[in-house]
Amino acid sequence: MCTDGPRGSHLNPHAPRVIQRWNGQTWEPHGLAADLAEAKRILYREAGEPPASVPSPTRRPFGTGTGRHRKPQAPRPAPDER
Repeated sequence: MCTDGPRGSHLNPHAPRVIQRWNGQTWEPHGLAADLAEAKRILYREAGEPPASVPSPTRRPFGTGTGRHRKPQAPRPAPDER
């Protein structure tokens, strides 16, 4: 599932939109827009365009460690024992 950007914005782009803003405790009505393009112009007027999607953090491979559920590391042979 991709979670970058607004979800569902591709559905009915020509349908009217209700714009709400968060006041710190609840969502409250802010305005109406005739379609998705007008809603984006209202919401992102400071930048002139929607903000670029922020890349999700990359997953790091498991590192070495002695976490609670990790198996103990087997001792490695010394380089001269090979």
